[in-house]
Amino acid sequence: MKKKEDIPARLLFRDTRLYLFVGLGSLFLWFGNSIWNTGVSPFIIEQGLPKTMYGLLWTLNGILIFAAQPIIFWIKRLYARHASAQMTWAGGFYLAAYIVILGTQNYTGMVFAMVLATLGEKLIAPAVPAFLSDHGGRGAPFYIGLVGGIGAAGRVMGPYIMGKLYDGGGLPPAVWLALGVAVLSILFFVLHSWLNRFRHDLDAFEATSKADATSS
Repeated sequence: MKKKEDIPARLLFRDTRLYLFVGLGSLFLWFGNSIWNTGVSPFIIEQGLPKTMYGLLWTLNGILIFAAQPIIFWIKRLYARHASAQMTWAGGFYLAAYIVILGTQNYTGMVFAMVLATLGEKLIAPAVPAFLSDHGGRGAPFYIGLVGGIGAAGRVMGPYIMGKLYDGGGLPPAVWLALGVAVLSILFFVLHSWLNRFRHDLDAFEATSKADATSS
């Protein structure tokens, strides 16, 4: 049996429609998510609350990963049936979480924000690899690794930049930055969805045109 030849990386890189905007959306999403370690954590400590209160936020996150499955199923069934839509909804949940943190700046608000952020996490985590697996063909593993690498850049830059902002002005500047990059994340996911829908419609039109030409 003849072994299939690997697709050259230079050819895979050319299909920017497939990976670039997903990668940028993920970068800004994970950049903003740094607010939990470099904004929320020091804020809780400065308010004189026990450090365990910050740990409880992540305990809540872990519980919701399992308990919120019915809510995620409902969102996917009614509003976000496709992976691209799930990415956009994820960005929206993260944005809502940062708005809550900025508007309340207390522990109760951070608990509610963690609920929203966890719903976003539940949506984004399977959506990116699912989309790339469905559309990447034999290059899917390459695209999954590439998008993961682009997104990891946000995890690297976020803590340093937000930490500097927090040191200079406390929680509000850091949250404003998280809010801003969440908006950028949504815009990139929307652009990605629009481009892929346009590509799908164009491919369907070309296929129909070829079929009509052949039948005539």
